[in-house]
Parts: sequence; C-alpha cells; structure tokens
Amino acid sequence: MNAQRARRARFGMAGTTLLTATIGAAVLGACSDQDGSGDLITVTMSDIVDPEMTALTVTSDIDVDVIVDATQPQSASLRIDDNLLDDIDIWIDDDGELFVGWDTYKAEVEPSEQPKLTIHVQRLDSVENRSEGTVTVAGVDEHDFSVTSVDDGAIKVQGRATSVDVDVADDGDVDLEGLVASAVDLKNTGDGSLSIQATQTVTGEVSGDGDVRVLGGPATDQVQRDGDGDLVTG
Repeated sequence: MNAQRARRARFGMAGTTLLTATIGAAVLGACSDQDGSGDLITVTMSDIVDPEMTALTVTSDIDVDVIVDATQPQSASLRIDDNLLDDIDIWIDDDGELFVGWDTYKAEVEPSEQPKLTIHVQRLDSVENRSEGTVTVAGVDEHDFSVTSVDDGAIKVQGRATSVDVDVADDGDVDLEGLVASAVDLKNTGDGSLSIQATQTVTGEVSGDGDVRVLGGPATDQVQRDGDGDLVTG
C-alpha cells in the first residue's frame, strides 16, 4: 500500500465527523502511556460515499461489528473513552480496505473498556483479525470471501459465498458455521478452533493443534492432516 495515497477517515469529537485526504507521512503523536478516563462517548460517521469499503483488517484489541447491506449507505460509530479518541487510527486505503487499530506512533493505551466499532458497508469480501479483539460480520453475499486470523482474537461470519478461503495461524477462534459456502479451502496451523459450513467441497490442511468442525456434509478426504487437531464432521 502506498501511504502517500492513503485516504484516512477519522472520527471527530463530540459526534461530529470528518473525512479528509491525507498526503505525506503521519504526524507523530506524544509517546506516553494513556489510561482511559472511564467517560465513554459514541462518535459517528454517516453517509460515507468515497471510498467504498470492501475489506477489513483489525490490528489492535478493538471489537468490530460489521453489517453488510447493499441497500444502505456506508456509516460507522465508535464507542470509546473520550480521552483516547485521538489515539485510535481508522482509515481506508485506495483499494477499499479499512484498517482499525491504535496509533502505532504512540505508546501503550489502557482503555477502561474495550472500544467498539460498528460499521455498515454495502459489500465485504475479506476480513483479517490481527488482534485479541472480536470481529463479527453479518450479511455477507459474495462469490469469493476470505478470512484470516493471526492472533488470539475471535471471528464470526454469517451470510453466503460461493468460495471461502480461511487461514487460522494462531490461537484465535473462527466461527464460520453461519457462512454457507459451496467450497471451502482451509488452513489451520495454529491452536485456535475453526468451524465451517460447506455444501460441496472442502480442501486444505490441518497441521496445528486446533480442532476443525465441518458442517454441511461435504467430503473431507482432500484435507491433509498433520497435527494434533481433530477434524470433526457433522
């Protein structure tokens, strides 16, 4: 991704919203530990026209709920300690990928409770969780959809897709029982659990200690197994 071309969507104070195009490097913030005040606020961004959000990557311990509805405009709301609003970084790159995390130029933050971001998008074709937070997605309707978990957080997705690629590389739990797919290609190399639903085929590998549950009745003989995790059907 070219940082010079990235568009950043930032939440404003006291419920106001701001959408800007940022050119150049990020401005360095104060490098000091920050505890949440305990005074929670909810800020909103409505009618986000440009760019279209089609993918999500969560890089810090923030809970994210995504509602996919092609008939509704893009919007978002964030619940967070009032004194930590400037420490969170929410931005969209030119490819439509939304990144959510704490500002990496600042030191550790300790919120009084886990921040919660709720997003309404018109379509979504991938989700990646690199955090210990929980990501939930409802309303997926795609030909191809991908899910990646590389930390201890949880992912839960509901909807439908023709083809699903899922990669679990750490201790995170991934629940795709509500995502009905014709074909699933899976890779579970970590200790986290994975559950999927496929109506036709399942391929891939299970080489970690995490268990994989397969619903929908597909054959599983094309899944290579080389680990202590169980592959359970039904």
